[in-house]
Amino acid sequence: MFLHVLNAVSLENVKNVEPAYSLEGKLPLQPVDYSKAMTLSLSLINKYLIMKQINIFILATVLSFSVKAQNNPQPCTAPEASQFDFWTGTWDAFTADTLTATNTIQKIMGGCTLQENFENPKISYSGKSWSVYSPQRKLWQQTWVDNQGAFIHLTGEFKDGKMTLSTQPRKMPDGKQIVSRMVYYNIMPASFDWVWEATTDGGSTWQPNWKIHYLRKK
Repeated sequence: MFLHVLNAVSLENVKNVEPAYSLEGKLPLQPVDYSKAMTLSLSLINKYLIMKQINIFILATVLSFSVKAQNNPQPCTAPEASQFDFWTGTWDAFTADTLTATNTIQKIMGGCTLQENFENPKISYSGKSWSVYSPQRKLWQQTWVDNQGAFIHLTGEFKDGKMTLSTQPRKMPDGKQIVSRMVYYNIMPASFDWVWEATTDGGSTWQPNWKIHYLRKK
């Protein structure tokens, strides 16, 4: 409505406007420059419309993020993501009834990752691992490194009360395929057993290489 009124005032009419006089009738007042007034008004209207569009864009963006947050659950909240929780804490590691190491496992990165800190001061050996559950693959994934230069990547699942993580097959010099795995079993609130074993016959038999009995540190 305001724009229609402004457009109705032609430049010709502006030129024909007679100067007005002050109340005293002595000095003429400056004539009103309607073209400048119209330009200023249009500028203000344009600024208002631009700010309105920006506000609409911001509101739409906020609502979009809100809808996505409602449709996408928080990460690492799947029931399977808590299957490894029995492992968290600080543990004494016994090999053949002898205390050989300490292992501390904690949840990091918002509870999405389990970090292992294995220390055997008697032989100056230390290692770390990071474990995370992949809901896309429906598998646990673990990466192990140590101060001897080892790097091991494993995947697996929690099934029948056991957590089993295995490597990919690797060809040996004799041509056979070897697969290694670790198994967490006999899981109790304050203890569990762990074994590192390997197979060269496709899983028909497994040869244990390292066994550990864990007791939760008090």
